[in-house]
Amino acid sequence: MGKSKQYKEPRTNFTVRLFPEEKEELESKSSASGMRMSEYLRRLVTSGGSVDTDKAKDRRDLINNVARLGNNINQITRIANTYKYIDDSMLQRIAGYMEDIIGLMNKNLKAWT
Repeated sequence: MGKSKQYKEPRTNFTVRLFPEEKEELESKSSASGMRMSEYLRRLVTSGGSVDTDKAKDRRDLINNVARLGNNINQITRIANTYKYIDDSMLQRIAGYMEDIIGLMNKNLKAWT
């Protein structure tokens, strides 16, 4: 089975000429938002000239935190599978991690709406 296409139509290249100061500003703003310059420019164009970089940063932070918590849960699962036993403190840690994930998601949902 082949790879599914990421986009319905292929993207086309587009060249933009900037003065050095403009390029520095673009690099600075895209870097501060955690986006590549091309992504930042696409968002500028599609959003009518403004980019809400807070949501992008919040999403990245949420994804990183969920990944870290998932890693901790995987480590506990490995221990449980190895020893065929899991104690109450580990179950409480997992429940705590799940509460952290839910809290992060709710915090971001409130900020995004």
